[in-house]
Amino acid sequence: MQFLPVESYFEQAYMDAELREMFSRGVRYVGHTLMAPNPDDYMVPPTMQDRYILFAQQGGRHQLISNVCLHRQARLLTGSGNTKRIVCKLHCWGYGNDGQLRTTPHYTGPMPGKGLQRRPLSAWNGMLFDGRTPELDLKAEGLEELLSFDGYFFAGVESAIYDYNWKTFAEIYLDDYHVFAIHPGLRRFVDLGDLGWSVGADYSIQWAGMTKDIDRVGSPAFQAWHAAIKRQFGDNLPRYGALWIYIYPNIMIEWYPHVIVMSTVYPLSPQKCLNHMEYYYPASVYNEDPAYFRAAKEWLDEVAAEDAEACAQQELGRAALRAHGDQAVGFVDPVLEKGVGEFYRFLAPIYGGMP
Repeated sequence: MQFLPVESYFEQAYMDAELREMFSRGVRYVGHTLMAPNPDDYMVPPTMQDRYILFAQQGGRHQLISNVCLHRQARLLTGSGNTKRIVCKLHCWGYGNDGQLRTTPHYTGPMPGKGLQRRPLSAWNGMLFDGRTPELDLKAEGLEELLSFDGYFFAGVESAIYDYNWKTFAEIYLDDYHVFAIHPGLRRFVDLGDLGWSVGADYSIQWAGMTKDIDRVGSPAFQAWHAAIKRQFGDNLPRYGALWIYIYPNIMIEWYPHVIVMSTVYPLSPQKCLNHMEYYYPASVYNEDPAYFRAAKEWLDEVAAEDAEACAQQELGRAALRAHGDQAVGFVDPVLEKGVGEFYRFLAPIYGGMP
């Protein structure tokens, strides 16, 4: 399948089908164990929209606990921290961090029969899922060491809302072709002549070698990044400049030297999507050279802004087609855009049944 209907980027019926068939039944990422690394640590992960709290229990287990009080449905916690007790700010109902109801001061009405709802989680490479985990064997793909989170820490999360369809965001992420025109800094850092792919039932992987000429830069942000790479690695440059994994329907794992970024994109409406970006850094390198990670964040922000422009241009063309009732099949390069074709194949069962 080489294209999707133009209407699928603009009409609610298509988004409803995507939510029903993919987002509700597919791989559902919650967060990472590093968000709550120690017993009694918690975080309200942005992927849960305040509905659940991610808690680290004794024995290294993690689970989701409802973030809504049983009494009058008030929100219980925000942000992150460490606690053995949860106390509602509205009427002081208290719970253990296992979700059990402990105290109901001044309350004389009927008592709930159960505590806060709890949801068990499945773990894969430190990542936590509500339900099944990805069908991706990192060891078989030769990525077990490269994508290990050992020694890393959770550095923070940012969220952004974009005014275009979530599939457009995914397409640009999976498209290396646009790097030549849109990303002057990135195209000097990665070597797209050294590009490889691997695909599976619910994922695609793309990797790009690092430039052989680290002294040649394409933008001021990348000048600082290249200097940081030279400072950290000297003449022994990493084999890869970037590794990009897409796990269907909406999970992205980006690896760069000493940097891992986890992103999840969600449709808000046919023309709006929400992206959560989590940053993970090795603690030893961060403590030694924090400027390295400031340089990384600067160029990541630059590339994100350029990608947003690429998405906008693609959406404008599709909007013009829709206004005239036209369709366009388009073309997908078998190497530079291989991931786009794989994404369309994943979506094909849904769109085959659409009017």
